[in-house]
Amino acid sequence: MIIIRRLSLLLVIAFALLSCGSDKEHYRFPLDIGSTWTYRYNYSYYDTNTQQMELYTEIFDMVADSYSTSPDGEQCIRLKAHYADQPLGQYDYTYVVNRPDGFYELGYDCNYFFVPIKGTNQPFPHNPFHPFVKDDTEGPLWYSEPRLMMPFEFEEGTTWNNTNIDGEYSMSYTILPKEHITVPAGNVYAVKRKCDVIGQDTFNWSYLNYFSSTGPVKFYFETMADYFGEAGNLIGRYLTTESMELVSFNHK
Repeated sequence: MIIIRRLSLLLVIAFALLSCGSDKEHYRFPLDIGSTWTYRYNYSYYDTNTQQMELYTEIFDMVADSYSTSPDGEQCIRLKAHYADQPLGQYDYTYVVNRPDGFYELGYDCNYFFVPIKGTNQPFPHNPFHPFVKDDTEGPLWYSEPRLMMPFEFEEGTTWNNTNIDGEYSMSYTILPKEHITVPAGNVYAVKRKCDVIGQDTFNWSYLNYFSSTGPVKFYFETMADYFGEAGNLIGRYLTTESMELVSFNHK
């Protein structure tokens, strides 16, 4: 069976471009209630049953759903997320806020796990912002230290860190040069952000997010993964990729 960790929907950190009047740029998450984003999720993997590469696709929707208040009394926005294969009425929520210095995630409430993809043993939880979601609690899980997902002001080479996440790993972010990319929603000149995930074990890896004035437009991750048979024998190593691409958006 495949033994990589599924990246969550690390992809969905939505920011709107405000200005580029100097060398530094400014972004804000478009937090108007009712704003929506639709994405196509793609997972390319080796199926141990068919013994060939397969492509799993899924549609993911997110909406700026309502106002909420953190335990510290800070007003924030609840983002409601839903995959097409989720049972009706089961949603995941992420609590976010724009502060003067950037966009922060304050907490989440994960209520659904993927059905294992055929040929794998992975029932993955998903959160719109980053991997390794753990949610054994009833109701929202609020962070003791809010996580900076994107600074308000930045330039190429800007870096920052979120450390000691769940006591297991840290994330280091870097703004890379802009790129022209194509997604189902169209051609985009996007800001590129790299995230290096550093764990307590040797499984360290990176993924990429792309942002434009419409919000997040693409997420991408790839790795050479080991695949094992039922008896635990190594079948081989295959390129395994995950991506999420913007299909449509509607900002209120």
